[in-house]
Amino acid sequence: KITYNNYKYDEFIVRLGRAVATVVESVPSGGILVFLPSYTLLKKCVRAWTDPTCGGDVWERLVHSKGKVIAEEGGGQGKFEQMKDDYDHTIKHSGSCVLLAVFRGKMSEGVSFNDDHARGVICIGLPLPNARDRAVLAKKDYNDEQRGLRGRTDLISGNNWYRQQAYRAIAQALGRCIRHEKDYGTVILMDSRHCDDDAFSQRDAEGISRVHKELPSWIRPHVKNLAEAPGDGILSKKTLACGWDGMALKMKQFFDDAKAHCSQGSG
Repeated sequence: KITYNNYKYDEFIVRLGRAVATVVESVPSGGILVFLPSYTLLKKCVRAWTDPTCGGDVWERLVHSKGKVIAEEGGGQGKFEQMKDDYDHTIKHSGSCVLLAVFRGKMSEGVSFNDDHARGVICIGLPLPNARDRAVLAKKDYNDEQRGLRGRTDLISGNNWYRQQAYRAIAQALGRCIRHEKDYGTVILMDSRHCDDDAFSQRDAEGISRVHKELPSWIRPHVKNLAEAPGDGILSKKTLACGWDGMALKMKQFFDDAKAHCSQGSG
């Protein structure tokens, strides 16, 4: 679970980085987009992953696997264009790169990363808005007041609206990948709050889990849980009970099959 109470500890950041590196290493080639909830967390990750005394093997693994890592820094349009050009140039000339970016940042909205520009998207955490922001608090109170005092059914509750904002940001990030019918890639939702307990009672008439209903419709039927170690979790068709090593093998098979399928003619 990616929360401030966890990521304020370097040990957790390093464990997170090693999970990210394992996924990156499982994608044969192409660009990997890694989206984080905030610039604060992104900076903490860069610092911890590059520090040999903290677990510097993470950055080394990322560079060894994909050649280069670029971290979004915020700033004006000029800085954004420079970073985007750097990423494009790296993909075109070396075929692979890792881009660390933030939800709701310039890289997560309005930029198309088709084909080799995004063979993998890793969404870290649940990008909820700042719970103490006055505008957020006002909107939550407004929705609850309008529903309670005026009986408005066209508004969702304040808490549901708050959660909805996170999934809208995730949908924007996921939309950077799979841009046309012959495109392909893998999506990783790295947070336990995305996990499906596989209970039938938690599913709708179409078999979609409650925790996946707010994800984009195109991805809902395909989401599977990863049991961190073989044998963990609930054994079902919705669970990859193979651990990280098994996931790497399944990812390799997916990319082999996808590349072969997409290289064929239409139909």
